[in-house]
Amino acid sequence: VVQLYSASCSLISEVDDTYSGDDETLTANLTANQTYAIAVKDYFDDSGSFSIEITQQAPIVDPEIAPSKQWTILIYIAGDNDLTSYVQPDINEMKAANSAFFSFANVIVLRDLYGSGNTDLLKITSGAEEKISSSLLGIDKDSSNNEVNTGDYNTLSKFITYGKTYFPSTNTMLILWNHGGGWRKKSQVQNIKLSKEESKKQLLKLLNKTKSKSQASSIFTIPKVKPSKGNFNVYKDICWDETSSYDYITTDNLKTVLSSNSVTVVGFDACLMGMVEVAAQIKSYAQYM
Repeated sequence: VVQLYSASCSLISEVDDTYSGDDETLTANLTANQTYAIAVKDYFDDSGSFSIEITQQAPIVDPEIAPSKQWTILIYIAGDNDLTSYVQPDINEMKAANSAFFSFANVIVLRDLYGSGNTDLLKITSGAEEKISSSLLGIDKDSSNNEVNTGDYNTLSKFITYGKTYFPSTNTMLILWNHGGGWRKKSQVQNIKLSKEESKKQLLKLLNKTKSKSQASSIFTIPKVKPSKGNFNVYKDICWDETSSYDYITTDNLKTVLSSNSVTVVGFDACLMGMVEVAAQIKSYAQYM
C-alpha cells in the first residue's frame, strides 16, 4: 500500500494493489512548495526493499484565444456507451462541410468513447480534426489517457465555459449527443432494471391504457426501453456514461448548467428530447431548441 500525506498528516491519496504485482502507481495533484510524506506498507510483514520514483506531469497548455466568429458550435459527444461505434462516422460528417462554413463557425467537439482513457477535445475544420487541450477539463492533447465523466453536468458546464472563452463568437450552439429519454419528474425512480419480458409487459400495459383512453398517461410514465449489454433499462434524461458508473445528466441538471451559461441554440442528437417539457426547463437560457 502506498499512501500520500500532507504535512499535517491528512491522507491525500492512496493506492492498494496488494495482489496485482510489485509495481504501484499513485497519482495526485499537488501544490508547489509544500511538504508531503509518503508511507509504504506491507500487509504480510515481508522483509525487502523498495524504491520510489516521483515524476511531474507538465502543465496542460490551453490554446490561444481564437478570433471571434459569427458562430461557435459546441458538440458534447457522450459516447461512453453502446453508441461508441457511431461517434467517428458523425465526426466525419462534420469534417465533410466545405471550408466556407468554417470561415464563420468554430466547431469544437468533446468526444468520449467507451472505456477509460479515451476522451479528447477536437477542433473540426474542413477535412480535418485537430486535438486541443483544456486545463479546465483536464484534457491534454498530447496524452493518450484523458478521461472525463460526460454524465456529470459539471463536465458539460466546463465544456461550455471553455468553448466560449477560447472560441468566442456572436452566437453559441450547444448540441448534446447520446441516448435521450426526455422529461420526467424529479421524484421518478431512475435506472429501473427490467428483463426483456418485463419490459414488454410494462410497455404493452401502458399502450393499452392509452388506447382505451380510460386513463390518460402522463409523459413521464412512459418508459424508454433500451438494451444495454443484455439488460433492459427504463430511464429518461440524457448523456449516460457507462464507464463512470452509468452517470447521466437530468433535464434539471441541464437547466442548472444553462442558467449560468446560456447559449443561442440547444440541439439534441438524441431520442425524445424535443418535448415541450424539455423546452420549458431551458426556455429562459436559449433562444431556440
